[in-house]
Amino acid sequence: MKHLYMLFLLTASLATAQGFELTPRGFEPVEIQRPNRPNEKLIDLTKAWADYYFKQQYDIYNVTANGLDIDVYKENGFFYHNLGELFSHRIKYTLKIEFLEASCRLRFTVREIYAKKTLLKMTPQDFFGPDGQLKDDMDEAKSSLEKTANNALTSYMKFIQG
Repeated sequence: MKHLYMLFLLTASLATAQGFELTPRGFEPVEIQRPNRPNEKLIDLTKAWADYYFKQQYDIYNVTANGLDIDVYKENGFFYHNLGELFSHRIKYTLKIEFLEASCRLRFTVREIYAKKTLLKMTPQDFFGPDGQLKDDMDEAKSSLEKTANNALTSYMKFIQG
């Protein structure tokens, strides 16, 4: 019964958690419920999660007593169709994780966008017009980039709560 109750709490916290949403300023930070573990254990769990989740080359740096940063390249980080042609972009992003007293704050920042191996002078903020409104042809790009960010968030939440 105790395990069923814990599963219910985990599912409820995942269902009510706020996800990453792309805005004209980039992704706003997201705070999730902090497990009742010391920071050292959370840092070790975060490193183990990175090994498990990324399965590719990543870099952990800026490790402090209260958090760390992870840089990773993601194939097909976002995509969109234009005139019937599919454009899929590799991205380099940073996931900054801070351990606060009652929560964990995560920031998702896209550092670089590539078309194949070519670095583009494009940022997620380019999905929006000068008025802050999403450009007509960027719906798919925005939603697929948010999916990339939220898949990492959901995986991380499940891993550290387990």
